Amino acid sequence: MLALIALSLAACADRPLPFPLPVVDAGAVPMDAARPPLTPPDIVTRACLRIGACGLSPPNPKSVLPTPNSYASLSGCVSAADPDGPGSGLTDVEIACISSAPDCTTAANCLNGGLPQQPCPSAGRDLCDGNDVISCFANTTLTRRTVCAAQGLKCFMGTTGALCGISSCDSSTQDFVCMGNAQFGCFHNVLMPTEDCAAEGGTCVTVPPGIDPVPEGKCVGITDPDPCAGHAPGDSVCSGSNRVVCGGGSFSCGGSADYCQNGACITGPTCKTTCDGTLLTACLPLPEGKVTIDCAAEGFTGCDATIGRCTL
Repeated sequence: MLALIALSLAACADRPLPFPLPVVDAGAVPMDAARPPLTPPDIVTRACLRIGACGLSPPNPKSVLPTPNSYASLSGCVSAADPDGPGSGLTDVEIACISSAPDCTTAANCLNGGLPQQPCPSAGRDLCDGNDVISCFANTTLTRRTVCAAQGLKCFMGTTGALCGISSCDSSTQDFVCMGNAQFGCFHNVLMPTEDCAAEGGTCVTVPPGIDPVPEGKCVGITDPDPCAGHAPGDSVCSGSNRVVCGGGSFSCGGSADYCQNGACITGPTCKTTCDGTLLTACLPLPEGKVTIDCAAEGFTGCDATIGRCTL
């Protein structure tokens, strides 16, 4: 196991963490015909096994508002751990730390700035510790720390608890505003960034009052990137899960298990989350697809097919 972790770490030591990380193929373990072959977990998958079993929900550096725990299932966690995706993303340091954590407290410390645990905030309200937000993982006594300064923000106490933002505000009279070429929103009496209009090729403008009695800042002029930019007419390229023939239109790649890769539609495997004793068969984001992992071999005691995770 340590060799597998070391190999995965070496692959990303000199560059930002890619997604998905290449699965280290240690060879399928022969099984009887009634069971699918085991898939050796890569470092991201191993971290997600621990996150799911411990009920941890990493703070989301891309959203200053609390978000649902998309990390509960193995497949949801692998998707959410993508540092370039819409989820929270995890750093390579956090992934390495959690993947090698021997227990839930150690894993939680990986998401607590590496600091020891402290008592959960009382009454379920997040608190400010300097410019860090301290909150408690749902249904646990373990704490997590969101470093507002990492986002260029500070910690403010809002009506529902601590949040990362730039200032206090009045949610009853203020909605979305433009500051420079970015949109900011007033949520729970904390003004926080909501959209970088410039990064999306747009402009933040203040529009006159409509249904709401106050002016509102909105991003306008945002267009989706052209997937055929730099390609010749007739070339096949991918746009999300669709295949695009430049100059000839866009075509869906079919069923939910299919996907587009290098301009061609690929038929993905039919996949359903199941448990067979301690064997967890899960559906990771395409193109990885179906994997089967022995929870017991990874240090867990059971398998939960309802959520799709190993259990303690």
